[in-house]
Amino acid sequence: MGATAGNATIGQLIKYAIKKYFESHGNCALDEYGLTFAIRSWILKELKEVQLIPNPGDRALLAFAVSNGTQWFMLQLSGQTLTPTLIDIDQNYQSMGVGSNIIDPFFEFLKEIFWHNQLPTVSEAQIGVVWALRHTIATSSIGVSGPMSVGLMQKTGARLMAPEEITQELEQFIIAMQESLRERMQTRRQHEASPSDEIAY
Repeated sequence: MGATAGNATIGQLIKYAIKKYFESHGNCALDEYGLTFAIRSWILKELKEVQLIPNPGDRALLAFAVSNGTQWFMLQLSGQTLTPTLIDIDQNYQSMGVGSNIIDPFFEFLKEIFWHNQLPTVSEAQIGVVWALRHTIATSSIGVSGPMSVGLMQKTGARLMAPEEITQELEQFIIAMQESLRERMQTRRQHEASPSDEIAY
């Protein structure tokens, strides 16, 4: 499972190259380092055959199951040489593209409130992803738009997209949480002793 940012043609070719790699090699029992080297080399070879060179801003974020499905890892390939970076699985999230400067601080905000020093459950992670995407779509002026799609990856390597009704249910849950926070703020407002001439800055 993965996503790309930057040149759409490069992104599509990266996805095609990865598909061809696994069709040719199957789910071989490589660790994350072996798989990272093999996939990067395969993608660069495929790009060279069609004389395409990634741009500095091109990115690919990929998730793989390894060790016969007992572990999984995330990999980011960046720039003209597709420099590989293994993503710490305990980081909770990873974003890329033009919306990163909006989604990263917002996701950090959600992480601090809801998960703090622990990993979220799958359900909680879905809520965080949908909430962060809703916020980014609502506030971005640089081309981030809906509709959103939420994908899930199992340790077996199986990939699936969350049904639209699940995403809609999560959005309704998020709206209810926002309303609850507004109610708490309204209650605080009502319990203030008196209006004040002071302002917060």
